Amino acid sequence: MERCRAARVAVWVDEVQTFARTGELFAYRTFGLEELVDVVTCGKALQGSAVLFRAPYNPKPGLVAGTFAGSTVGLAVGARIIERLEAEGYLGADGRITVLGERVVRRFEALRRRMPRAVGAHSGIGAMHAFVPFDGSSAVVQAIVEAAFEEGLFVWSAGVAPAKIRMLLPVNTTDEELESGFAMLEKALRRVAEARGLSC
Repeated sequence: MERCRAARVAVWVDEVQTFARTGELFAYRTFGLEELVDVVTCGKALQGSAVLFRAPYNPKPGLVAGTFAGSTVGLAVGARIIERLEAEGYLGADGRITVLGERVVRRFEALRRRMPRAVGAHSGIGAMHAFVPFDGSSAVVQAIVEAAFEEGLFVWSAGVAPAKIRMLLPVNTTDEELESGFAMLEKALRRVAEARGLSC
């Protein structure tokens, strides 16, 4: 980012997934990169999309359309979501999103103790987490995604060599919901292990 800034190359940060999931509204703020970002896109948690620019990169009227153009209702909903995130204690180092992330990490540690071969490398922050299951093969990950769905849990695949199970939690996930979700995940992992002759 610093090299881009020195060469006058715009730094564009895609926060469509990370917006409001890392403990701050923007992940680049979580990591202290505010001074280096020129353009940022955000969405998903907003229930819409937005693109923000530093003044030198602000486009002329009519140049931004399609994905980044929202309805009045959509903009109002996005504004209300931001208001609630700020007013209800979701943001900051001690905010609800950061606390959620800490609870997820503890659940992964406990799951790894019970199933050390099933739960490999874990990464994540706030309401975004991923882990490598078993050997990290795409076929095993896809089988876990399908088994989790059958158990009542949405997870996604991400990456290759190794492939991972990706979890995007609602920021208002309760302890009970988290416990239930990890119970479903454990059942899915055990089902796949049994079906494929894998050791947990």
